[in-house]
Amino acid sequence: MSASQQLEAFASDSGDMDAQLGSVTSASLLKEIMHDGHSLDLTQLAPNLVQRPLLVVTATDDDRDDQAFALLASLERTPAAQLTAVTMQTDHLFGDHRRALETAVVTWLAKLPIAPTNSPTMATLAD
Repeated sequence: MSASQQLEAFASDSGDMDAQLGSVTSASLLKEIMHDGHSLDLTQLAPNLVQRPLLVVTATDDDRDDQAFALLASLERTPAAQLTAVTMQTDHLFGDHRRALETAVVTWLAKLPIAPTNSPTMATLAD
């Protein structure tokens, strides 16, 4: 597939991303991935990532490459991993699960050892 065909396919798959990420466009993101993609592989960073609590949230309706299977497998093989993995039945943008995503993140944050005792609840965040 040529670079222009890849860009066209990526742009059609990225929906309304251009309208939501400020100056980032599907074209600029693809260019960065094509140029620096090897350095964006979190699987290679797993040994360093396990030194801290991690929350990995994935979407079932996403591409297999975006579901973090390799990263999760690598993290799960590390005994010291403080990993919370959540999978939601939704698309890459979590369009119909944004409240559930918010709840998962806030719940995870509240369980961190450094979480303040008066950490906000969903009710206070919604105000």
